Amino acid sequence: MEEEKNKDLQTGKGSNIRDNKTSTPRNPSLTPWPDLGKGEGFLGVEKEKAESDNLQPNNDKIENSAILHTFHSDASDFVKSRGITSADVLAAETKQGRNIGNSYDSHDVSEIGKKQKNNVPFIVFSAIALIVILGGIVAYLAFRPKESQLEIIIRETKPFVIPDRVIESSLDNLFDVVGINGQVNTLLYIPVMKTEGLEKKHITSQEFLGSLIPRAPESVTEGLETSFMLSEFHFSNNTPVLIFKVGSPSRATSGMISWEKSIGTSLGRFFGTVSGETFKDLVIEGYDARGVIGSNGKPKFFYSFIEKGSYLIITKSEEGFAEIIRRFNYPQYRNI
Repeated sequence: MEEEKNKDLQTGKGSNIRDNKTSTPRNPSLTPWPDLGKGEGFLGVEKEKAESDNLQPNNDKIENSAILHTFHSDASDFVKSRGITSADVLAAETKQGRNIGNSYDSHDVSEIGKKQKNNVPFIVFSAIALIVILGGIVAYLAFRPKESQLEIIIRETKPFVIPDRVIESSLDNLFDVVGINGQVNTLLYIPVMKTEGLEKKHITSQEFLGSLIPRAPESVTEGLETSFMLSEFHFSNNTPVLIFKVGSPSRATSGMISWEKSIGTSLGRFFGTVSGETFKDLVIEGYDARGVIGSNGKPKFFYSFIEKGSYLIITKSEEGFAEIIRRFNYPQYRNI
């Protein structure tokens, strides 16, 4: 019995050990991958079955007769069973990898395309809005009305109220303008200018009052700010109206009271000589005033502080005073 078992082992009978030359091909329908389960290992030797039969396999015989199963051998069997070549397998693998890459790339391109399409309306709208804005700016610059001489002088000299006309003058030719004829119920603005180098500037109230003969008291000029407005209201006659911006109401008030003795002479060329006459408290157009009453019972010269003492008005015409008050009260004429 022992000799028969040894013979069987040598010839391969009675065991699962197959000679490489006589083994039958693998079933093509089965997977080409080796079964790595308990029965067959990488050496392809069913040692466990031999051990279970208490058989001691002849290692030399097994080494000569056993086949080493590897991925290469199984792949070769699969290729032979299917009638294809290794080149076909390589080509198939390359194509599969390329298809995966192409699929990924096309997906990315599709997503980018969608995002670009979504941005198209925003880009178009932005471009249209920019064109409209630029067109509006160009149209404004091309067709905006040019400033008139009146508007330029008002912007540069900043009179307290908007006049109807403007005629520039200087201290030297001032009385060539004062008393000029104009349309009835219109206000003429006479900016008194001076030249400094190449630039023209409006003179200050201190410069104007300092040019008078006799000069205004310092208590008056110290109570006033630098800006003033010389205007003329054309009504039944031409009536000058002087408006000064007040810096210190208390000082300006006391200064004007002290000036009453000579103010008629200092401003005689504007309003006619008023001297030696007593100033009285008056109420004109609802404002407190001080002035001289004429023989007709009406004021022929007076001054008043308006806007809570912020402005001083000097004139001889109630109509001229009323027109200045009206323009102060209307926003379209007020320029302060």
